[in-house]
Amino acid sequence: MFEIYLKDDQKERRLALKNKFLLPSLIIGPILIVISFLFLFPSFLTHATFPLTVYSLGALLTSFSVLLIIEEFEVIKVKKSYRFFFFYSFYSFTIYFSHNLIYFIFLGRLNALNFWIAVAGTFILLTLLIRIIYKKYGAKFSLKAQIGRIAFILVSKVEEKKRLDKTYRFKYQEL
Repeated sequence: MFEIYLKDDQKERRLALKNKFLLPSLIIGPILIVISFLFLFPSFLTHATFPLTVYSLGALLTSFSVLLIIEEFEVIKVKKSYRFFFFYSFYSFTIYFSHNLIYFIFLGRLNALNFWIAVAGTFILLTLLIRIIYKKYGAKFSLKAQIGRIAFILVSKVEEKKRLDKTYRFKYQEL
């Protein structure tokens, strides 16, 4: 898919996408779903089994292909706005570590209904919090940026030490 999306000509890209990915996926996906229904029927509903994997792979291939057709061939005209996802991609490492804290807040207090309320509430609050933090601090609050800073400082110190060691060795050899 990466090579397909490198093509600049839209007609050529669509043709390559259709022939190399969409048609095979739309043939293989439903076949896998039908196989799991017909031949592996009772066991494809059991979690962590081979038949469920076959069914899931077929469903994923089919649904991904349908969604790709909708976007690439503009079946439904949608205005693309990735601004919402920018914050989540920028702060992904921060969110990953903070979700562990959220787990302990809700530990043992969730049932099937409360779980979805907690997920929706956390999602909304996290989105607002990330937007506020980004507007106020920019990249400074992101763990990714802080790790980059620390790495730069450490590399600078290592390089400085190497440079000083070389200088010291040359002076020692001269003596």
